[in-house]
Amino acid sequence: MTDEVTPEKYQATVDEFNKAKDECDKLKDSVQEGCNLANHWGWMIGEEKIWAARDKMFEYIDKIWKGLKDAAEGLLAPFTFINYAGQWKADIAGAIAPAVTAVTGSQTAATHWEGWGAKAYEAARLDQKNAVTATQTVCKQIGDELMNVANAGWTYYKDLIKSVTGFLTKFYATLGKFGNPINLLSEIENGVKVACDFADAVVGIVLAVTEAFHKQYQQRVNFIAMEIATPGFPNGKWPASAKDAYDNQDETDNWSIAG
Repeated sequence: MTDEVTPEKYQATVDEFNKAKDECDKLKDSVQEGCNLANHWGWMIGEEKIWAARDKMFEYIDKIWKGLKDAAEGLLAPFTFINYAGQWKADIAGAIAPAVTAVTGSQTAATHWEGWGAKAYEAARLDQKNAVTATQTVCKQIGDELMNVANAGWTYYKDLIKSVTGFLTKFYATLGKFGNPINLLSEIENGVKVACDFADAVVGIVLAVTEAFHKQYQQRVNFIAMEIATPGFPNGKWPASAKDAYDNQDETDNWSIAG
């Protein structure tokens, strides 16, 4: 069974993302501290190499921070989709339910009325009945489409958090070795590489956002299709007003009480 997002689950994801983002905001301080430690051994490996590596790491950290900042702009959007999905599937569909029951359970016009107008209405009544019944289905479909969008956003941010967490674990492990003169230059170069690799991954983040937008556009297409293909209406489309179709303007053959 596919795990579906809820407001509580998504709030937990938002909290995790913000925590990871805050950790990345502290990276420059951590890099500076690590390089200060490494500089105790600068006479051995060359101070200029330490500070050049620090500057490179700062550059990559700036790129990482920009990517996370851009990603954070859409962080609250899934909340909107989750809430609207609930309204369509429960509130709106629930409000329609009594009308559906009334229309599908009511007696035919022929039971109480006769005349040309009554006959014309009776001919159209089945279409009305089908259309009203289909309204509940449409509400559920709209709710499902909104949940698809919310779940796509949830998945995107969960994957992003895993990526950031993995980077932080690896990067801090490398910084922790900056105070040890053994293989120090190699560890400093590795710190630059780890930061560089994740900065390049920001490109993947942008692509993921683009993919999310494509999915949202597809949901929009699905919504439009629902509007123009509604079961119960002629050709699946909402009709123009047909109020005059039930009255032939003939006083001798108009609506009248049956019997």
